[in-house]
Amino acid sequence: MTRSIYHDIIIVGSDVAGLLAGSLLSRRKYRVLHVAQGHLGVSYRDHGMELIGAPQLLPPYGHAPVLDNLLKEIGIEDPVHVLGSQDCPPLQVITPEQRIDIFSDDSCLKSELARTFPEQKDATLELINRLRTVDEQFKELLSGFPALPPDGIREKAKAKRDLASLEQLQLSKPSSWTPLMKILAAATGFISNFNLERNPVFVTGHHVLALLGGLRSVPDFKKLLIRATTKAGSDVEEKFVAEEIIIERKNATGIRTLRSSQTYNCQSVITSLAVNQAVELVPLSQRHKRFLATANSVRPDQSLFVVNLVVPNEIVPLGMGKQLVLVRRMNEPLTEDNLIK
Repeated sequence: MTRSIYHDIIIVGSDVAGLLAGSLLSRRKYRVLHVAQGHLGVSYRDHGMELIGAPQLLPPYGHAPVLDNLLKEIGIEDPVHVLGSQDCPPLQVITPEQRIDIFSDDSCLKSELARTFPEQKDATLELINRLRTVDEQFKELLSGFPALPPDGIREKAKAKRDLASLEQLQLSKPSSWTPLMKILAAATGFISNFNLERNPVFVTGHHVLALLGGLRSVPDFKKLLIRATTKAGSDVEEKFVAEEIIIERKNATGIRTLRSSQTYNCQSVITSLAVNQAVELVPLSQRHKRFLATANSVRPDQSLFVVNLVVPNEIVPLGMGKQLVLVRRMNEPLTEDNLIK
């Protein structure tokens, strides 16, 4: 006999975004079931091999106020208890000719620029200061942003106007930046899902400043989110695997789990999965042409942080950090194939 279990919201997938959403929804009195699709491990696949994923990285505290507020709301971070630790130096750029230490301290950064890029030092510092000025406006805009997605036509129009005002600021394209800043701009593609070519310049600048400010390594970030999600009252099922989303009258009303007679009913289903994996959960009869066209238009998801270079500690040169950007050829465009992730 099939047993029906009811929740307000079911979240399918073990992505960080899903865990964060589950914790927030639970704290707002929704009954949440989080189905982890069989695992909560941090790993990724590369050429058919399952590899250990890189530690989760967070921007410097205060750099992303919206994220800071979310982590404060779910109870895992505040001004006193800050997650992670910063390596010293937090980031290093390695080229065939030299190693550049990216210090968060301005005086140390100036000294490093004088050593590595003396001719571009002043231009680089001027660009960094310009990015900081624009970024303060960007963060101020975000702090006053309406709930996403904006509720109503007026809020949507205002959000578009505000973002357009930032795009009109006098910021040069990354392609014209100084050599080191070009490298950092290209490297932002490895800490976000944003495409550098289509990215607004102020967003790229925001991510570059996160690199300059020192990314925080938080290897147990998922565990902390799971703990916060469970403490908030969510049911987290680590070994459950959703087989199919139940759809009635074009609305998702629950899920069926693999190798089980249980049906879990709900008002809404959220998938925290890659688009192609989410599509597989939709019944064949519901995969209409328009739905598939929309799904196919979404960019394939990318690993937020990956490690393709793993070496024993004993052979790492003295002073080498854990957060590296390796550049193959300095004088060629900084495309993905010219960066070793």
